[in-house]
Amino acid sequence: MLCKFLILVLVYLSYGCNADKKYTYKANAVSEAAEQMTVYWNADKLIGGQKFRILTMPADVAPVTTNQQFVVINKLKPMKSYEFTVFLIKGNLQTPIAYTRGQVLLKDSKPRCQFKCGGSIGPEYTYVLKAVREGPEQISLSLRNTHRSLGSGQRILLKTIPPDVPIIITDKYRIEVDRLKPSTLYTFMAYIRYLNGTLKRNPVRSMTTTFPPDDNILSDLTATVVSHDRIDLQWTETKAANRELLTYIIECHSHPGISYTTRESKYSIQNLSSETDYRFTVRSTKANVHFYPGAPLVSARTWSKGRPDFCLQCVMCTRIFSR
Repeated sequence: MLCKFLILVLVYLSYGCNADKKYTYKANAVSEAAEQMTVYWNADKLIGGQKFRILTMPADVAPVTTNQQFVVINKLKPMKSYEFTVFLIKGNLQTPIAYTRGQVLLKDSKPRCQFKCGGSIGPEYTYVLKAVREGPEQISLSLRNTHRSLGSGQRILLKTIPPDVPIIITDKYRIEVDRLKPSTLYTFMAYIRYLNGTLKRNPVRSMTTTFPPDDNILSDLTATVVSHDRIDLQWTETKAANRELLTYIIECHSHPGISYTTRESKYSIQNLSSETDYRFTVRSTKANVHFYPGAPLVSARTWSKGRPDFCLQCVMCTRIFSR
């Protein structure tokens, strides 16, 4: 146990003491009660299935491991400043991803708030949580107050059912949730959380179902030799789950300099060399220009110049998924 602790201290000396280091997550530390600190961290997207370890320096408490994106650390010394480094655990590797610092409240003291900290905030403002499907694995969330903007005295505690993503505390009111299950109904519950840790009693809820998986693998790709310098390609159109218009990239693997882009399910390739073997793949791309996996392959050979154009030859494709 002592050896593990010394290793963490060495890692801290390499990473945690540098407040200017570029981290992939943003962390915050707030003292909501005496001898207590709440540490929470967020990235651009909310992703489940991750494990974290939080190192506290000075080492008045042992490191904490969690699969959520916040921890409440108790038994800290009042009015003492602490530094916190968050590590992402993957197997035996621990990577520092976030850093923050904070000071613990005095005994019997309360956090200072720009707005009211307790459960009562005067008039019952109406909060609206909106969930928008972005794809088979993505949902974007937005929370707003119909009376006024949410203030710096308020944070959100977000829970998801089913719990495919961690519970988080955040001060952001637009959140992207990724790596969800396709064709799954999700319920999101946003609790307004004040600086003393009090939650607004009734959460704001929003439900939506993720899109089904994309049918993004091309099928029935054919190559038709039309003349000595022309080959026509045709395939069955793929479908994106969110009905976005897909783009197809045609690549010639036998002649790497030949490449075409289209949004149709057929394409005529002209000005080719006669009596030449050509191998084409057609790949569909997402809206962010990333390729979907898998690409069928088709081969064809152009005719000699003296061959009549009305004699057509159609060669069916051989599908491969390793490209």
